[in-house]
Amino acid sequence: LVLPEVEEKFRISLGEGNTTLHRSKRIEKELGIKELFLKDETIEPTGSYLDRSSALFVSFALMHGVRRIITYSTGNLGASLAAYSSKAGISLQAYVKQGIDLGKLYQMIAYGASVSVVETFKELKGKNGTVTVTEYDPLVNEAKKTIMEEVFFQLSSRLPDYVIVPMGEGGLTYATYKALDEL
Repeated sequence: LVLPEVEEKFRISLGEGNTTLHRSKRIEKELGIKELFLKDETIEPTGSYLDRSSALFVSFALMHGVRRIITYSTGNLGASLAAYSSKAGISLQAYVKQGIDLGKLYQMIAYGASVSVVETFKELKGKNGTVTVTEYDPLVNEAKKTIMEEVFFQLSSRLPDYVIVPMGEGGLTYATYKALDEL
């Protein structure tokens, strides 16, 4: 797979990736299918596949001298960016909506993000040395391709007949398609 180049000295990691691919024999039998595998992304450092995206985005930002990141998040991206930004020494301003999952909010706060509750997400232009990131960011979506790459290698370099992914905002679906095309 093709990913943006990040110099080694700027690479930030919390141990993301290389998640387990479980075979589900019970559900195979129930559905009458030959093989069914489930990729477990809940074991990522902050509990979300977006840790892959935050690792790439924050590393890339660090390499380019970014000192502050702004995000608009419904939960997972903000928690993940908070963890990776904290490790990189980059400050994070997270804008969230009321009703956000408290676990994700607490993660953001624990990692030192500055959190503001807003009624709507209204893009703010960052100053010099600041970058704004959302789930639609190209770097965020590029890193999601690594999930399908891992599946490919975990299946001994073969592609599955079918892939089912949660839709969300659509980025994971697009990244899965792109990974399959590149593979």
